[in-house]
Amino acid sequence: MKKAWSAAEKWLFVSPLALVLLAGVVWNVQRKRLESLPVIIEIARSTSIRDITFSPDSRQLVVSLSTPRSWLGSARVYDAITGQPISDLAMPFVPSMPVGRAFFVEMRKPSWSPDGTRIAMLYRDGTSGTFVIPRKEYEIGSGVPA
Repeated sequence: MKKAWSAAEKWLFVSPLALVLLAGVVWNVQRKRLESLPVIIEIARSTSIRDITFSPDSRQLVVSLSTPRSWLGSARVYDAITGQPISDLAMPFVPSMPVGRAFFVEMRKPSWSPDGTRIAMLYRDGTSGTFVIPRKEYEIGSGVPA
C-alpha cells in the first residue's frame, strides 16, 4: 500500500549541518519546474534553529530559535509561501530572578492546534506554572513588526 503524503509532509525543510545558521530554505517538493525556486527564510547569522513545525494547512511555519551568549530563546511564525515573518511569540512575563541565580528561557517543541489558530510551546525558565505567550503581529507582507 502506497503511503499518502499529508500536506505538511509535502514540504521539506533543509538547513546546513552547522551550529551557526546563515539561512533556512523551504522547498515545495511537489513542484518540479525551475520557476519553483526554494523560499529563503533569513535567520540571523548567530542564531540556531531548535524546532520547526508547519501549520495543519502548511501555509505557516513556526520556528523556535536560540542565540549563543544569550539566555533568551524566541520563536517566530513565518508565511511558508513567501518566507515573510508573520508574528513573534514573545516570552511570557517572568518574575525577576534572585541575584546570583542563573536565568534562561528556552522555547521548544511548537505544536499547532488542529484548526491552525493556536500554537502551544514548551518553555523552561527555572520556574513552574502556566503562562500565556503573547503574539506580536507583523504587517502583512512587510516583515516589519506592526
